[in-house]
Amino acid sequence: MVRLINTLFLSFALIGVPIGQTRDQPKPTGSPSTSTATNEPKPSPSPSEVSTITSYCRELGVYAKRNPKQARFFGDISSYDQSGVTLNKPTEKWREFKTQKAREIATTEDNLYNTANVWLRAGNIVLAHFEYGSPSGDWSQFVSYCFRQDGSLAELENSFRTFNGSVRIEKQNIYNANGKRLRVTTRCFDLQSGRKKRCGGNYAQYDADVFRKVQQLPTYHLIK
Repeated sequence: MVRLINTLFLSFALIGVPIGQTRDQPKPTGSPSTSTATNEPKPSPSPSEVSTITSYCRELGVYAKRNPKQARFFGDISSYDQSGVTLNKPTEKWREFKTQKAREIATTEDNLYNTANVWLRAGNIVLAHFEYGSPSGDWSQFVSYCFRQDGSLAELENSFRTFNGSVRIEKQNIYNANGKRLRVTTRCFDLQSGRKKRCGGNYAQYDADVFRKVQQLPTYHLIK
């Protein structure tokens, strides 16, 4: 049971327990006087802008799937202390491995529950897949970050699976080059059957960390 969900759903190659970066938060609403004074609707992103971003990131996803060995492989080697009743998450300590096999060999029951695969093009980070978990084995999280050549975040895909409510939450965020979120899509599925279900709860606590620049990635210092 230690890594049960990871075994069931290993098809999405990421890592991820939240790592303390700033999350997307709802923007505060304006004051009543401001709302009254401004009656014009806010402009929405054009379909072409969103589709261009999703097409770009989809192409990178295909490239990563076809070239798994072109990735650079990272893992959090800090160890959980499982001797007590309470399971405390250790301070992260990321390390690069020469191959995915080398990372697998280094895996124990206490470490490497957080891993990352990162792809570069022309020397720039363009895609990062993170997978997060813990020894409890009752949840897992897979997060994919798609970056433009200038290092700005274009798309974030977050998949959180938990036995609490037996649900898989799939969330996609689209961002423009200035870091503004253009669109967010959330879908929920039954964890066992995979059938789509109503997102009836508040799943904000399962959101992924938002790294709007590649420099914010926890593995960035190991790459540059």
